[in-house]
Amino acid sequence: MYLFSQKLLRQNFPNDAEGAAQSLSLSKRLALLLRGLPGSRPLRSGLTTASEEEMPLASISAERRRGQVLLITGFSLAELVVAVGILIILSATLLFSYSSFDRRVTVDILAHQIAGWMHDAQVSAMSIRRSRTGGDTQTQFHVGYGLHFDMATPNKFIYFADIDRDRAFDPLGVGEKCGDPGVECEQEILLLRGNAISSLCGDMPQAGEPQNCTSAIPGNPLLYSTNTLDVVFTRPDPFDAAILGDSSTPYSHAEITVTSPKGYHHTIVVWITGQVSVR
Repeated sequence: MYLFSQKLLRQNFPNDAEGAAQSLSLSKRLALLLRGLPGSRPLRSGLTTASEEEMPLASISAERRRGQVLLITGFSLAELVVAVGILIILSATLLFSYSSFDRRVTVDILAHQIAGWMHDAQVSAMSIRRSRTGGDTQTQFHVGYGLHFDMATPNKFIYFADIDRDRAFDPLGVGEKCGDPGVECEQEILLLRGNAISSLCGDMPQAGEPQNCTSAIPGNPLLYSTNTLDVVFTRPDPFDAAILGDSSTPYSHAEITVTSPKGYHHTIVVWITGQVSVR
């Protein structure tokens, strides 16, 4: 039927420019009419509907692109649940690791602070610092300075001025407190957040005491525990330290271990040469 219509058009219109235009227009109209009839064949390639012919190409392309974007950017509920689950697992892991890291760092900082106090005592003795606790002029400017540790009070240690120059800390009397005139205690330093001094060790025995301290120095022999420890720096050799344990037992080196409530620990090692290190 389509061939018949084409033949009819060629018979009625001459083969000139005007006839060709009219033939093409009538051909499209007939094709659209035939497309709507039952059992008719689809249009040949190159023929479009009136709506597609009148719609600009830019509009068609934009509509198609919007449809593609909607399909690409969507995600399912299962993907959302998986992403949230991964985020929760990572967050929990980071929080646990941060808590453990914070405890380790706290003990490390505390150990370095104790080593810093020892260095401050050494500098005070070297610079002839005046004692805050009184005494005559000669005594005030010629005292040693040091730290006193006691296992009876593991949550603190004492920074003191060795007024009587016996290279040991004189305990406070009844009613006395640090900073009072005539007492050696200048300041009490508290260990916070549950941290405490867990051991005091030296390298010399006391009346046949067994070696029951493990040294923090690799390859070093076992040490001897002590209940008290005094580390004092005194002129004229402020770089050298006097290290005394129970019953004024002298040590060539001593180790002070601080431990956190979770069991993390660091050790401050001090030598009679004045060297201080943290392990």
